[in-house]
Amino acid sequence: MNTVRSTRRNRALLALTTSALLAIGGLLAPVAASAAPAESTVTGATLDWGVKSSFRGYVTSPIAHGSIQTLGATTGTFRWPGGSGTAASDGGSASISFGTQDGVRFTGHEMNGVYALDLSFTHPRVVFTSASSARLVLDVTGREFKSMDAAGEIFTKKDVEFATVALPAASASGAQRTWANAPVTLTAAGAEAFGGFYSAGTALDPLTLTATLQDKPQAAATTTTLTASAPKILEGEGVELSAVVTPAMTPGSVVFSDGETVLGTVGVSGDTARHNAMGLAVGTHSITARFVPQDSAAYQPSTSAAVTVTVTSGTDQPDEWNPKLSVFLADGVTPAEGKPVHVGDTLIVKGSGYDPKANVGGRGAPVPADLPQGNYVVFGSFGADWKPSADAPSSARKVATQGWALTEATLEQIPEKYRETVRAQWIPLAEDGTFTWTTSVKAVDAPVEGGSYGVYTYAAGGQKNASQELGVKVDFQGERPVEPSADPVLEIGSGANATPRPGDVVTFTVKNLEAGEKVRFEVHSDPIDAGTAAAGADGAARLLWSVPAGFAAGQHEVRVYRVVDGVSEKTPFLTKAMTTAAAPVVVPPVVTEDPKTPVCVARAVDGGSMTWGLKQSFRSYVEGPIAKGEFSGGSFAASGGSVNVESGARGTVRFGGSITATGHNGLLNFRLSNPSVVLNGGGSAALYAQVSSTDTSGKSSTNGTVHFADLSFGAASVTGGSVSVSGATVRLTAAGATAFAGFYEAGTVLDPMSFRVSLGANTACDSSTDPSGSGSLATTGADGPVLPLAMGAILLIAGMALVAVRRRLV
Repeated sequence: MNTVRSTRRNRALLALTTSALLAIGGLLAPVAASAAPAESTVTGATLDWGVKSSFRGYVTSPIAHGSIQTLGATTGTFRWPGGSGTAASDGGSASISFGTQDGVRFTGHEMNGVYALDLSFTHPRVVFTSASSARLVLDVTGREFKSMDAAGEIFTKKDVEFATVALPAASASGAQRTWANAPVTLTAAGAEAFGGFYSAGTALDPLTLTATLQDKPQAAATTTTLTASAPKILEGEGVELSAVVTPAMTPGSVVFSDGETVLGTVGVSGDTARHNAMGLAVGTHSITARFVPQDSAAYQPSTSAAVTVTVTSGTDQPDEWNPKLSVFLADGVTPAEGKPVHVGDTLIVKGSGYDPKANVGGRGAPVPADLPQGNYVVFGSFGADWKPSADAPSSARKVATQGWALTEATLEQIPEKYRETVRAQWIPLAEDGTFTWTTSVKAVDAPVEGGSYGVYTYAAGGQKNASQELGVKVDFQGERPVEPSADPVLEIGSGANATPRPGDVVTFTVKNLEAGEKVRFEVHSDPIDAGTAAAGADGAARLLWSVPAGFAAGQHEVRVYRVVDGVSEKTPFLTKAMTTAAAPVVVPPVVTEDPKTPVCVARAVDGGSMTWGLKQSFRSYVEGPIAKGEFSGGSFAASGGSVNVESGARGTVRFGGSITATGHNGLLNFRLSNPSVVLNGGGSAALYAQVSSTDTSGKSSTNGTVHFADLSFGAASVTGGSVSVSGATVRLTAAGATAFAGFYEAGTVLDPMSFRVSLGANTACDSSTDPSGSGSLATTGADGPVLPLAMGAILLIAGMALVAVRRRLV
């Protein structure tokens, strides 16, 4: 009897020891049953999601000239009703689907009844991946967007994992659960299905999901345990996979998968299902077994923990790959750890020991599932628990810049339609497992709470490979602080007159300030508040001051005070001497004509500037993901002209400078240069400019001087020797609309315009400054401003002006 008991104890001990050894070797991977919330059915669910407000605005804008159509039962902007599915009774998990034909269609850029932009999003599904995250899955039908004047091929994509959703805590009202204003982020697959309008990681409109839960009978829990016959095999060999399902005699089948690739499906016999996996590619494979019950109402499905099987080629490659990651400053030598890093700094990232044939499987796009997916190499903000192998949500990884480490052989096997997209972020991965990546540091929009900035690597294509999940933290400190500049200095300029006198305009400039810093200028001996100015991006604050009538001749002092929170400090921090001359002696005029006849005298423009951004929506379009172009310019310097301030600021001001915009690979080309503003003297003006432009197909629209826009404003401000207009309303003319290549219609309001010019010596009036003229905007048949009088006539008038003294009305 004792012998029997001893034998039984020995057998039990042997079984226990064997199981422990298998577990230690990584060949046994059980999943323990745990209590789970009761599953409920979902009825009457609603989904409110506007896709992306800026995209809706673009579709209906004067650029796309498109429309938005709701499909099926979808209403508004946009609500999907009648969703159904399943959810945990505590709202911690759910899978909710909406009508297959319900959705929204965007169309634009029509060409003979065909739309170059044509996208339909239908059949949304919200699949929870945790209590705080979900996947938004869509069916997408549309036309590949090639350009605004060429129609691409029609495509249909089913079950696109379009976006990730960061779920807030659900609010409850009886059986109803609501997840309100959940942030939605575009995935790589979603970016592709979106026609490339937006890149992966773009924030879409938030969504609100409402679901009514109804309890349903709880199925019995199951457990699936997977073992592999060997942890490592040679290429061409097979590995036997065994899955044990408990409770025993539970009818169903087991699906064996390598990542997302199904290796085989086998029915359960007793409590075991076996599959001999052949043809595994060289590399590391993460294999799982998923039990699918025959009666889902009676038994729950279960999935085993992953078992790792490594396939080697038998060549002289390393038997064991040992990934290592190092990050250096721009010199490629100094380790970045512990060193402060700022926006715009360069980091050199070096990796070694990364198995180039690992991570086979994945989503199938852009890298086919039978190829190694490589590794993402990223700089960003990552949470403490960020690793995909530990099922961390994507919200724990906020990427600022990203590269993709792949071998060149793998890159060349990617389908052509995806290859260039991958190549744009490609990091060459050598066969020995080494790579080097250079990146320029950027900040993420919203860092992970409690996370750390650094360089991280992890398997691409949705694969999970714990050995390649490495990170090097970096002391990222945001924007680089402004280096202390030289001490502020005050400069005084008085234009043509070395010693200014009453009526002259003096320029006060304080250099070496911080951008935006405000200063106040005061002129002594008797204190005169000359005004306040703010420093621009160049660190210089500038103020034009007109020497008032009766200002005493002699030496004075200019004092500069800092302005903090709108209050001027009591003590100046800069002072400088300024000498002024007496006002010129006015010789009484010799009246040779009827004294009641006025002589029109204007003053020449001798300096100033204009700021104008053309149109904000046009700038955004040019620099956006559609045109992919560049916009520059918007600051203009006065180059000439004259203004009659006696008649309410009437005249012409010419400016030098330009605005340029290019896009669509050079097809769109716009340049506006050397603008002139013709002032009417009554709160209105006309803008003329030299314009050359092509439309988005490369066709020339305009090349010459045009009456581009009309201006309206309260009244020009005339102060001493300067004229200024602030925030003038600018409306496009018909000629301007043509010159704008038809992007906007005549009458469209452009960006407001502001300018300030200083006036110098007197000059004879011309057609634009003489108030006795027609009083309307002077134009020629060529739609350009009337040029000054012929040079001979100008010289004649100028000569007469030297002899005759200005006469005024008696």
